[in-house]
Amino acid sequence: MAPLLLIKNLKKSYPPLRTVFEKAALSVEPGELVVVCGPSGAGKTTLLDLIYLSERPEGGELFLEGKPAPWNQPRAFRHWRRKIGYIFQDQKLFFDRTVFENVALPFFFDSHQPPQLKQEVEKWLSAVGLFGQKEKSPGELSLGERTLVAFCRALITAPPLLLADDPLSNLDPVRAEVALQLLVKEAEGGRSIVLTSATGSVNAARAKFYFIDRGQLVAEPQKGGT
Repeated sequence: MAPLLLIKNLKKSYPPLRTVFEKAALSVEPGELVVVCGPSGAGKTTLLDLIYLSERPEGGELFLEGKPAPWNQPRAFRHWRRKIGYIFQDQKLFFDRTVFENVALPFFFDSHQPPQLKQEVEKWLSAVGLFGQKEKSPGELSLGERTLVAFCRALITAPPLLLADDPLSNLDPVRAEVALQLLVKEAEGGRSIVLTSATGSVNAARAKFYFIDRGQLVAEPQKGGT
């Protein structure tokens, strides 16, 4: 099976002292749940930002669905972004909009809105236990609840690839398990997921683990969590 996401010989540094990636490689197949582990400052967020094209590498290649990263092609750049859902570590919600509007927001940048947008938003909010909070501002929610809103927003457009920047660390054990099982279900349905974790404590039997070590993405033996 051809990989959905392919990274080859990736190089990224922050001069003059710090090299984050040096000839790093990663392959993510459709329906694969990949967990990238490493301590704070190892480069986990940088990796996701490189995939999302928020950061630009000094070398290497990135491919999504077999197509190279379109750095200098604005239309193809937007198309690349539309294929990715991103759960940011700081959520990036709009506090002047309701929870409902935040989840629906991706469709306001896309000409293809589903005919049942209201039902789709409410379905996702119900899945994470936030249906009753839909008319509130994100500022009225806890950090964990805001993280779950970010889950809904990233998944509502059904992107082929989901990036999740250590989202489980913001959740209590019960909600973390709900969110993890949601990710597992999405992967089983064919969505590719790259999830970062500072601790590696992701209890998902089908996950594939990598650790950032000296600029490389090193695959760990298959495991179901720690």
